[in-house]
Formats: sequence, structure tokens, C-alpha cells
Amino acid sequence: MKKIKHKKLLKMARLEADKAINSAFDEVHRIAETKTGDITPFQVLKMEELTEDLAKLITAQVWQNL
Repeated sequence: MKKIKHKKLLKMARLEADKAINSAFDEVHRIAETKTGDITPFQVLKMEELTEDLAKLITAQVWQNL
């Protein structure tokens, strides 16, 4: 198995985490039959923190299994 660089793995995890979080918002809005709307600066900050935390968790879990 080819070992990926940690930095590249984290970058990929960030992209996937961002897609997953956006998909969750889209799906819940679809179920609620609402449109995505305005987001507050605090909500933007929280989403960025969640994305980073999730990316780090994914990266750590994958890294330990390489």
C-alpha cells in the first residue's frame, strides 16, 4: 500500500467533510421542504470549525490505519 502524505490526506479530508456537511444541510432542507437561506456569521464560523474538526478526526483515524 502506498503511503499518502499527511498534509495531502488532511486536504482531502477537508474537502470530503465540507461536502458531507453541505449535503446534510441540503437533505434536511429537502425533507423540511425549505430552501437554504441566509446564514449568520456565527453559523459560518461554526460550520468552518465543524469541517476542520471532522477533517482532523477522519485524518487521524485513516492515518492510524495506514
